[in-house]
Amino acid sequence: MNGLWEFPSADASSRRAASRKLASRARLLGLDLASRPVGTTRHAVVNRLLSVEVFPATPMKNSRTKIPKSLRWFTARQLQNAAIPTLTRKIASAASFL
Repeated sequence: MNGLWEFPSADASSRRAASRKLASRARLLGLDLASRPVGTTRHAVVNRLLSVEVFPATPMKNSRTKIPKSLRWFTARQLQNAAIPTLTRKIASAASFL
């Protein structure tokens, strides 16, 4: 979504490919992605139904990753009051973050 905050995500032609792509993106952010999702959600965009698996991530140990200053992370309270897309809110709920 243009300019709105979103969780790191990955889209691919298969569930496995999307999972690998997301794990790769998480590593670039200095995060280890869990191997199993903690929740799922669905979201409709025009005539397309998205099925989203939600994976938790934790900071990598001994990571020397330089995270760009342009990235922004939220606490649950901050996210609850932020202007975010509906799908981001659904993902946070599926992860029991909101």
